[in-house]
Amino acid sequence: MNEVFEISGLWWLPDKPDSKIGGVLKFNPEKETRLELIGTFNNLKEDLNKLVLIDIINGISSDGEEITLHRCFEVNLHFSSGFPISFYNCGTIFVGAHFKNISNIKFNTIYINYSNLDQWVNIDGFDISQQPSGESIIKYKRPETIRTIINDELDILISFSLKGPNLNCVQRETRIEQTTHIGIKFSEEKHINEFRKFIFIIQNFLSLAVGSSVNPLSISGYKSGNQQVKIFYRLINATDKISILNPHEMLFTFKDISTRFEYIIKNWIDKAELLKPVSNLYFGTKYNSRMYLEHQFLSIMQALESYHGRIMNNNETPAPEFEEKKRKIIDSAPCEYKNWLSYKLEHSNQPHLRKRLEDICIMFESTVNEFILDRTNFINDAANTRNYLTHYDSRLKDKSARNEELYNIIKKLQLLAELCLLKEIGFSLKELNEIYSKYEIKRKYLSNKELNLGTN
Repeated sequence: MNEVFEISGLWWLPDKPDSKIGGVLKFNPEKETRLELIGTFNNLKEDLNKLVLIDIINGISSDGEEITLHRCFEVNLHFSSGFPISFYNCGTIFVGAHFKNISNIKFNTIYINYSNLDQWVNIDGFDISQQPSGESIIKYKRPETIRTIINDELDILISFSLKGPNLNCVQRETRIEQTTHIGIKFSEEKHINEFRKFIFIIQNFLSLAVGSSVNPLSISGYKSGNQQVKIFYRLINATDKISILNPHEMLFTFKDISTRFEYIIKNWIDKAELLKPVSNLYFGTKYNSRMYLEHQFLSIMQALESYHGRIMNNNETPAPEFEEKKRKIIDSAPCEYKNWLSYKLEHSNQPHLRKRLEDICIMFESTVNEFILDRTNFINDAANTRNYLTHYDSRLKDKSARNEELYNIIKKLQLLAELCLLKEIGFSLKELNEIYSKYEIKRKYLSNKELNLGTN
């Protein structure tokens, strides 16, 4: 997924296998996938002025590999020396199989290697020893696959692949490379779109665990008969500079939860739909490092409001009592104002922002107090900033945070969002205290001044 490559070959539409066109497929994970053809799939008599969308294009590389391109849109057509030259942007590349139509793009299992997955799992099959005699002994045995049953249809796997050792006629060195993969395995073949959902859910889980954005590095699908199909598509907001973290820099690792990994990952998957607004807003700031501070702030704040509304008490007054109070108020109003008043009172029983932030801070009080030294001021600053950036009320301009102050508030809000998500997947308050007591974690959420105060 993070490699740049070109494939020369012949390309055709599934219903016209005899009409092959020569061209080059160019893939760059940070750019559009481009198919450049010496010809066109357009009917030049009828479609000359149309740029068409093609669901499936089949191809075969000069090396004989079968290729399927999914969702291709013609972006340019021109003529050179009388020959049509066409360019198509393509959504997904499948190397290793021909699919005749979209509905046939199905797999039993998909394996993904994510950035920092090897470090997060931190399981290897190496046994290396240095003998007093100077003899070095290196042994390797591939670790067993770890299988987690999510439900009757779905398993999540942690598996290990191996490259090497390489053998040469003059042996000066050898190399054994182990790579860790997450497997998504269904009891029967499922469409690629069903896998995409879980690829993203697992990606978010690992990003939360690692404490930094995680991207797929490689994806391979397997059909019946163990046929491997490599999958490539453009990664939105991907970066070519992936920071490799050590396990002690992460919020938690696989080894921290190995005895209850099934319980935690099942919680994450089962609650994915419930927590979807929270996750999308929170991880949106993780994956897009170029987002303006103001947008990061509003996204994280909205994530916390959404969490409070979905998980915690979203009524200031018990619903029956509020409905009775609202009815009496509306009944006492003049007829011409009843509809207007009813609309104004519709959401008046929901807690205001300060109350939502206070509730979340209190829920994680023992952890939060290590990071937010003055909770009242923090909540006021966050609320004033949200109200100003939402309504741009000039009266709040001087009360709203900006620059470094805004950045530090964002870090605290991200901390609160993480605590909420970790709680939902099964971490106790005691475990959260232990996680966030690590110096490496504290550095992420405290300014230099606060960190110095905390360590003196």
